[in-house]
Amino acid sequence: MKFKQYGFGLFGWENDDIAIAGGTREQGFHPAGKMRCSFSVYDKAMGRRDRIEPPIVASLVLVINLAETDEDEPTVDKFIKVEVSKAVRRSGIGRRIVAAVLEASAGDLEVCDIKRNAKGFWMKMGAEGFNERKGFLNATLRKAPVLEDDAVEAMSPSP
Repeated sequence: MKFKQYGFGLFGWENDDIAIAGGTREQGFHPAGKMRCSFSVYDKAMGRRDRIEPPIVASLVLVINLAETDEDEPTVDKFIKVEVSKAVRRSGIGRRIVAAVLEASAGDLEVCDIKRNAKGFWMKMGAEGFNERKGFLNATLRKAPVLEDDAVEAMSPSP
């Protein structure tokens, strides 16, 4: 996912498949250096396939790590809420959104306020360490380490 500034103070991340755009500040507690924001999710792949503007397929609430310097970019810290449009549910869009959000995170991603009936979905996504707080479940999604080309080459069997 590549970070993007959209103007008017809005921002997000996108790749060829998904665009996460918005960054509108949400009410709620967020410690210094973080901000709770709402975003819209656009299905760029569907837009390309159907030759239309990418449709909004979901809304998200995320906690963002703010950039510390002008050279830094914000990253996703916590996944608070996802609401997928009924018309595209059970199409794999939820899995694609979770993968995109995890890609926009700096490391492991805390998933907060999981509804009990959604635990199976999050388990399929690889969430682990489920714990209960205030009647909701929380879990962690581990970000797979990115190996540099040299490390991959070093692990390859020699001819």
